[in-house]
Amino acid sequence: MTANAATALSSKLYQVITGGNGVPRGSFISFCPGGMVLDPSTMGWATKVAPYVGNKDADDAYAFARQVNKIPAGTGIWSPSSADLGRTYRDVWLNNADVPRVNLTAQQQAEYTAAQAYIDNEDKSMAYSSARQNWEFANTNYLLASFMPRNDPSYFATVLQARRDAANALIAWQTQGHKAEYEHNFAIVQHYGELGLLNAIQNLKNDYDNTLTANATSTGTHFAPVQLYPNNFLAANGPAWNKFHISTAELAQFASSSGYKYSSGTDVGFLFWSIAQGGNSGWTQRHWYQMSTSQLDVSFDFLRVRLDRSDWFDSFLLTSNAWFWAGSTVSHPNSLGITFSNGAPPPNTAGSWQMIPTEMIVTRNLRVNAGSFDLKHSDFATQSSSSSSSGFLFWSTSSHSSSSASSNFNASFTSNSEMFAPQPQIVAFVCQLMPREPNPAFGVLPR
Repeated sequence: MTANAATALSSKLYQVITGGNGVPRGSFISFCPGGMVLDPSTMGWATKVAPYVGNKDADDAYAFARQVNKIPAGTGIWSPSSADLGRTYRDVWLNNADVPRVNLTAQQQAEYTAAQAYIDNEDKSMAYSSARQNWEFANTNYLLASFMPRNDPSYFATVLQARRDAANALIAWQTQGHKAEYEHNFAIVQHYGELGLLNAIQNLKNDYDNTLTANATSTGTHFAPVQLYPNNFLAANGPAWNKFHISTAELAQFASSSGYKYSSGTDVGFLFWSIAQGGNSGWTQRHWYQMSTSQLDVSFDFLRVRLDRSDWFDSFLLTSNAWFWAGSTVSHPNSLGITFSNGAPPPNTAGSWQMIPTEMIVTRNLRVNAGSFDLKHSDFATQSSSSSSSGFLFWSTSSHSSSSASSNFNASFTSNSEMFAPQPQIVAFVCQLMPREPNPAFGVLPR
């Protein structure tokens, strides 16, 4: 039963996350083994505008960025030991990428310099960014409100109010944030940055270096943070979470029709697991438990949260055919011998930079009912209290490790058959698959 149940839960969760239509072409879902638990007391930084400097928010933002700024593989489950996205971007790509020699005219350079000065003005940039963030938050709430059950008595009032809030936030963005003027100057910078590609690479270096310099932990460690949208998803007055539920009646259906493309390795063949104190967190090191029941009912809340790195990361040139490794020529197109991605779909993706995490799937209020099976007095429950961590498929249900992102916790049992784990945790990432990289157009390579 457990192998089929694991397959069914993976398949149903995949379908719910994607709305039943699958992820967009070029995207991929990477599930996290055992969940990445979020402690709300460490997430206050997310609702504040960067930079973060020398305080608890800075330390928490740094710790979070180290978790999600990873380069995962297009096969297997999410690997927390993957290469750092920021350092690969800055130290490998920006330091070694080359582009065709294209120079701006004197007039183009003057226009570019004036526009760059406008968007570099701190007051103008902060006004624009703050107004944009307020609109994105209001617009996200409006979109979430539209997904409420239409038979909810408050549906129309909630949607209308959310639409008003989004409209007012857009007006504020246009007036107080000087949206049109800022974006006009930004477009000039982007246009000439693409026209004079050498300038574009230097500008990307400047964006990263300036962000890195501006953000520092209480110990002086510099870092490049991420922003989250919606940024108050853990707050009591935050956006409404979606509800997930799968019952025994659905298990056979989803177990037998799981033709979905998500991380290979997620169908681990078991549901309940524990890791001994000091044990390795890999799937092969987990002690698993066969549940002698054919009944299972699982529910939880979930939300998609966007990972925004626009302050320091821009993939427009990285994923184009306009760059090549320094020293490459038509006769020797890959001088460094580094392949970021072969461009093949999973599970055949290969290379040192296969995907970019763009969203995280956060869940909370996991409730597992094993029907007639006495889960509360099972071997799983006994071992959970003494192991370093334990869980249910992707979720953590207890942690006794000082390295946990959350304080020590245990799931509670609301009855002999039902377990409840309210802790919010990341269970999956939506990632952008990299195209074949590098893959320069023939005409841009030196001869």
